[in-house]
Amino acid sequence: WFAASGLLLAGADQVFYRRFSRTLWRQVRQLELAVPGLAPGPDRLLVLITLVTAGLCMEGEARLLARASRRLADELDRQILADGCHISRDPGVLVGLVLDLLPLRQLFPARNVTPPPAILTAVDLLADVGRPPPARDSATAHAGCLAFEFSAGREVVIINCGVPAIHRATWRSEARKTAAHSTVGVAQRSSARLGRGLYPRGLVLSGPRHIERSRKGLVVEASHDGYLDREGVIHRRTLALSASGDRLDGIDRISGSDRPWTARFHLHPAVQLIPTENLRVVLLRLPSGEGWRFSADQPIGVEESVALAQAEGPRRTLQLTISVASSTVIPEVGWTLERMVRPRRIGSGDPEPELPL
Repeated sequence: WFAASGLLLAGADQVFYRRFSRTLWRQVRQLELAVPGLAPGPDRLLVLITLVTAGLCMEGEARLLARASRRLADELDRQILADGCHISRDPGVLVGLVLDLLPLRQLFPARNVTPPPAILTAVDLLADVGRPPPARDSATAHAGCLAFEFSAGREVVIINCGVPAIHRATWRSEARKTAAHSTVGVAQRSSARLGRGLYPRGLVLSGPRHIERSRKGLVVEASHDGYLDREGVIHRRTLALSASGDRLDGIDRISGSDRPWTARFHLHPAVQLIPTENLRVVLLRLPSGEGWRFSADQPIGVEESVALAQAEGPRRTLQLTISVASSTVIPEVGWTLERMVRPRRIGSGDPEPELPL
């Protein structure tokens, strides 16, 4: 209603304007009365975001704004964890909150109001390096510990399979598994044990209990023990991004028992994969023509994957895999993603080299 009010009220007479305002006021009051009865979760956050928006947009609602802002800040502190993830570990919930919070964050300065710190910091997220949520909040949690995504400017290169916008019942259980994320899976298992049963009853029964992470400039080091009880191993991942953003170096290490493991890197459907004669190098062509090279110190496999979070529904894509049969023989794998060709600029001098097609 607030977003469309300019269109709805353009040219409206006084009678319509008053009816619209009264209807809006009644709905806001109903939402405020409903807050105490809402269970903690995304619905409560959405209602509180709406109430804060109402307090900012409606005249004479300073008290509503103060109450709703305080409640929203408290709820964000409870539901948004220190690593930036939502307590449910559901990426779909996180995306929805970002889409709701970003406009709200811009609305505060537009109305010359200082936003609560919780609203400013709630949308920060680097990678999934947090523990599984409490069981009661875990029905939609994903076992994607230490997974990451990578973009080059506006173009997405590496993804996680994501949350299906449609056909959720069909894809939901598969989308939550570690294999659907750009991270390491051990012995074809997930880093968290998901309960059996139909969605949404698949609660997280166990998972990483101890997670270490540190950030040193453009280097992130993290580890988790999600496989320790069942497989006897610890996964450690290091990501180092160059200052220019043209190169990402990664190291994945499995320590402990001797187990097979696989590092997966799911590609965005728009990325074209170009094999090379070198089994440890593949080339990636982005829609802009920009080229990237993915290399590793072990052979790189190519398997089918699916991108579930596309607006048009699930789309076929590919994933790069680095599979190791024995973590005792090969405990560590290094890999690099680096830019090799920028898109040709119109009117430039000598043509730049292009990827082999």
